[in-house]
This record gives sequence, structure tokens and C-alpha cells, in this order.
Amino acid sequence: MAKLDPKKAIEIFGKYLNEIENLQGVPCESGKESRDELDEKIRSLINISFDDSREKLEHYKTNPSFSLSTGMSDEEKKNAHQSYHEQKLSLMKQYVIAYREELKLLIDTSEKTGKLDELEEKIKEKNKEINLEAERRKGVAEQKFYGAVIELLDMQRNELKRRGESDKEISELKIRLSHIEEKISKGTVNKTLSSEFEEDRLYDELVEATQGNNQKETLDLVVSARKILAEIKGLRNEVLTLQKQYELSQNVFEKGRLETKVTQKVERMTNLLRELAKIWGDSVRRT
Repeated sequence: MAKLDPKKAIEIFGKYLNEIENLQGVPCESGKESRDELDEKIRSLINISFDDSREKLEHYKTNPSFSLSTGMSDEEKKNAHQSYHEQKLSLMKQYVIAYREELKLLIDTSEKTGKLDELEEKIKEKNKEINLEAERRKGVAEQKFYGAVIELLDMQRNELKRRGESDKEISELKIRLSHIEEKISKGTVNKTLSSEFEEDRLYDELVEATQGNNQKETLDLVVSARKILAEIKGLRNEVLTLQKQYELSQNVFEKGRLETKVTQKVERMTNLLRELAKIWGDSVRRT
């Protein structure tokens, strides 16, 4: 069964309360039937108005104690029935008022909870806006900073040119300021990454020199050479990728970081080439 809307239930409880008050001035003989019908209506309303209606109906006790003793006169019996009638109506009224007030409290609590949820959402949205604004300001500050650095570099370059300094001095200034182009300007990276592929030549000559030699020491040399060759090729690809990133980057600090990584990988490739050359020499001596 669908639960009745609390506001509608409050309205009906108010209507029943008026009917109870009207019956309180009516004699028992003429008001008993209406009273009992109203009592059943109240029970039905309780049943469809509350989630814990079963528990509430168990506590809804509107029958006061009533007894008639032998020897009572008709007037005394009439008074006893009237007293029972008034007490029952009074109990019904107390329950109706209590249940109506409980529903009002539920509505008030629900509305306040809804307002709190709405306020919480507004706070979250406001915090989000604040964070976005902080990020925007941070980005603007970074752009201004990098712009100032670039402007300073341009001013220094222009000043050197104005004084008639040589291209070599300009290049040295660029190296000192950005720490980026040292290895590239010297050709170290390009020399290591030359198209001659020295590692392939050494490995091919080693395999050719040891062909047919199945000694364990010779086979171990070939295996080591193969691992070194694979690592060199992997480093070569990584360096080429880093160089492309370097060329595309417009960030001075990012270019410096990429240059450092390139230098480290080139140094590793150089050491590996030396190891491969040593293995090649050992294999030649064995043959």
C-alpha cells in the first residue's frame, strides 16, 4: 500500500480532530455510532500515514475501563455510559493531536535535510569554482614567468649582437642559460646514433667468426652479445623519441630535462658498444 502524503495526512487528522471536538458535546446515545465510525477512520488513516503503522496501531488504545454493577439505577447506568463516551473521545483526541504533530515534525525535518543537501551541493560547486580559478591563476602566473625568461634571453642575445659578439659567444650564452644544447651542439648524440649502426656490424662479424664453434664459452659470448645488441637498439629508439620531444618542446625547463635523459642514455649506449667490441675481440682471439 502506498504511503499517504504527510501534508494530506495532517489535513485529514485536523478534520478528524474537529469532528471529535463536535462529538464531545453530544450525548452518548446520539453520538456513539458516529464516535465508533470516527475511531475506525482514525485507525485507517494511521495505517496509511506512517512507516511504523503496525506499532502505532498496537499503541492506539482508546477504550477506557468500563463496568456496570448490579443494583445500579438507570440514571447511574446512563451516567456511566456518558463518562465512557467522554473519556474515549478524549483519548482519541490525544492520539490524533500527537500523530498530527509527529507528521509536522517529519515534514520539517525532511525540508531541513533537503536544504542541507542543497547547501552541501552549492558548497561543493563553489569549491570546484575556487579550485578552477586557482588553476587558471597558476597557469597565468607560469605563462608570465616563462614569458619573462624568454624576454630576458632575447634581451641578452640582442645585447650581444649589438656589441658585435661572435656566433660562438652567443652559442656559449645559450648553453649556460638553458643547459640544453651542449651535447647536440658538440655532435655527441648524432655521432652515437649515426646511420652506420656499429653494433650491427660488430655482432654480425662475431656471429660469422664463431659459426660452427659449439664450445660453451663461445656460445656464452654470442648470448651476451645478443643481449647487448637488443639493449642498444632499445636505447637508440628511446633517444630518437626524446630528441623529437626536445625539438617540439617550447618549455626551457622541459628541454633541459630531456637533454639530461638523452645524455644518460647515450652514455649507456657508448659503454654497451665498448662491451660489444670487447666481446667481438674475445671471439676473434678464440677463433
